[in-house]
Amino acid sequence: MWLYQIGPIIAKRRRALYLTEQQLASLTSVPISDIHDLESGQLQDISYQTLCQIMAVVGLVFDLPTVQPRTRKRGLEMAAKNASVSYKNDIDPNALCEILKTGTIPALYLSNIIHFLDEAPIPLVVMAAEEAAREMDRPESIWLNVRNLALSIDSDRKNIWV
Repeated sequence: MWLYQIGPIIAKRRRALYLTEQQLASLTSVPISDIHDLESGQLQDISYQTLCQIMAVVGLVFDLPTVQPRTRKRGLEMAAKNASVSYKNDIDPNALCEILKTGTIPALYLSNIIHFLDEAPIPLVVMAAEEAAREMDRPESIWLNVRNLALSIDSDRKNIWV
């Protein structure tokens, strides 16, 4: 598979996640111009590591780009477990889903959400957001909720949730 063939697959997957090019660039620390050129098939060269990083964030694997392995995972469940490590109150996947859908954090789960947005692997956050978005009337608003949550807790990574 050629780079010009991979770019449109990444673009389609990014749009399915309701991410903008700017958001993907921010989440991967890749210049937006490179994201745009990759998706439009105009990028001539990119490192394998950078390409794999972009693909991991949008849930693709390199063999043949597909979301198949990701759909078998339970992102909200994995993210809830990750956000519950070392905290008195465990957050369950339904509570995490509701927080992502509403952008509101019950005080009981503040520490969990701080951990989730500041320390969870970015592909895990994107996977959880993707699952939560499936339950929304306006799934494209999921990233606005994530951004607002990050701003409300003054997340260390608030600048990547553009």
